[in-house]
Amino acid sequence: MQKERIISADGHIDLNWLPVDIFEKYSDRAMRDRMPKVVETKQGKRWTVGTTVLSAVGGLGTGDARTIEYTEREKKMRAMGLYDDAERGVFRPTQAAGRLKDLEHDGIDAEVIYGILGAGERIVDVEVRTAVFQAYNRWLADWCEQAPDRFIGLAEIPNHDPEIAAATLKEAAKMGLRGADFPADRLDIPLWHPSWDPVWATAQDCGIPISFHTTGSKPPEVKPEYVKAYPLLAHTTRSVSFQLVAAEVLSNALYSGMFHRFPKLTFVMGESGVGWMPYVLERLDESWEDRYAALIPKLPSFYWRRQGHTTFQHEGVAFRLIDYIGEDNVMWGADYPHMDGAWPESQATIQRYLGNLEPRIRRKLIHDTAARLYNVKN
Repeated sequence: MQKERIISADGHIDLNWLPVDIFEKYSDRAMRDRMPKVVETKQGKRWTVGTTVLSAVGGLGTGDARTIEYTEREKKMRAMGLYDDAERGVFRPTQAAGRLKDLEHDGIDAEVIYGILGAGERIVDVEVRTAVFQAYNRWLADWCEQAPDRFIGLAEIPNHDPEIAAATLKEAAKMGLRGADFPADRLDIPLWHPSWDPVWATAQDCGIPISFHTTGSKPPEVKPEYVKAYPLLAHTTRSVSFQLVAAEVLSNALYSGMFHRFPKLTFVMGESGVGWMPYVLERLDESWEDRYAALIPKLPSFYWRRQGHTTFQHEGVAFRLIDYIGEDNVMWGADYPHMDGAWPESQATIQRYLGNLEPRIRRKLIHDTAARLYNVKN
């Protein structure tokens, strides 16, 4: 039987996996002294900017002392040697040969790659944050050239100024990046505000899909003694529900009118899941019919099905309503190298959650829609 073609529509390169000299090589000279640096701390090597610790170097996220046991997924990833390699200074997610080998283990032909959004949000100085994103975009464009048919890099776009965001997006498109990640969870100017129109116009003109990748809700304020006494409970609430924040982002986007004003603009709810969408789309349409029809000329669900997409890792029950959500609007992603993902068991994950789908629909979810959206030829 012929192997299925698979595009993971959600993969990652986080700050902790980046080459330690990236900002020395790719930053503008005038900004170089203010950019993130790797420093040795009591906890080990850390990426810092000013006095702010952004990330560990290699391995797991921030690299802070763990308060919970390793997850089952993490144990499987450890068994693949990913973290042992990191301890030896071999960062497989940003070494083309190592990343390709990990993708080939899971039978993945190409991958959409999100970047350093989480770390960037912790940089308070917006001038530095913009310079960090721009340097990352330059590095990413060069890095993807090592396997241009397999690595689909998404630019990072600053979100404090629409004109700067639009200029960064235009430059990223010139460099050959095929999508862009826009931080929509925490904005000073609301996502629905028309001030952002230069960004949407640039994306439409360049044929660049805009992603709103979820970063979760703001963690609840819990006293440290409670977190220490009940680490699993403190962690579980946010980890289980973090994708639901995307419902508000989607509502803002659909009611903003951006997709009416820019009918060829496409967007992706990155790592946002699927199961919540039937309720939210129905609620949005009901609200439009009842009171909000003056905001946009067509039902919110019309714009969703015409221009919207979402990615997921492991869901099954949602696809009982795939005809309502839209079979052309959903894409599977392995979330490599995150612990919430499917690697190193992507094949088993796809079979478990999508194995009962009609083959025609399944092909759309694991390949065809992403190939169309990101102009993938394989």
